Amino acid sequence: MKLGDKQKNYVVITRPEPGLSETILKVQKLGWKTLALPLMNVNQLSVEFTNIDQIQAILFTSRQAIISTVRLFIRQDIRYRDIPVFAVGDITAHDAKIAGFEKVQSAHKDSNALNDLIQRELFPKQGGLLFPVGKGQGKKLISNLQNSGFKMIVEEVYETRRKDFIPFSFIEKLKRGEINTILFFSSETAQFFKDLLYEEYRYLLNQIYAIAISEKVKKVLENFQWKGIVVADHPSTESMLYLIK
Repeated sequence: MKLGDKQKNYVVITRPEPGLSETILKVQKLGWKTLALPLMNVNQLSVEFTNIDQIQAILFTSRQAIISTVRLFIRQDIRYRDIPVFAVGDITAHDAKIAGFEKVQSAHKDSNALNDLIQRELFPKQGGLLFPVGKGQGKKLISNLQNSGFKMIVEEVYETRRKDFIPFSFIEKLKRGEINTILFFSSETAQFFKDLLYEEYRYLLNQIYAIAISEKVKKVLENFQWKGIVVADHPSTESMLYLIK
């Protein structure tokens, strides 16, 4: 599907930091104008980590979880650098290394791939798995690993909250027909967009492409009439950006 249209040259990026700024730069390098549209606030939660010496590894499926966890480790004077980390994808793995973890493995794909990697590399009897997550997230991976006998130590280290409104800058470009594509990086963000966009503007989406990071995100977006919804081959930023090259 060809997404290029010189008259509609804005790509809207709906993710928060971390990730927003670097995605903006990557999209701009592809020749598009960009509009940042973070639809959520990320708030760190208070967690007391105990018995860290009894875990065999830490699992990370989001960049926000890394930031919140490391901040909590530092506040609690926990030495974490030599704890093995298993990350859902390469970007998450890279962020874990930048945060100071020295033993990091990437599943290179998604939570199913991460589950498979852990099943190959680890054994339940060697200790628990610390899984720092956003509030209410990670349930499928938790269930799969528990069913395989792993002791899951799940800690909710951050939560996301929907912003109060969509900025006028977006509505203005939407009304002018200047937007080509909107990138959606999570089902949560897609749901926030659905909740915040006024009914009177929704018909304008029929001239815009939506790029979804997964089929789960696509299901939320199907509440609107788009020019087209395209799902990335893999749940990664690079796969999404490939679609707008």
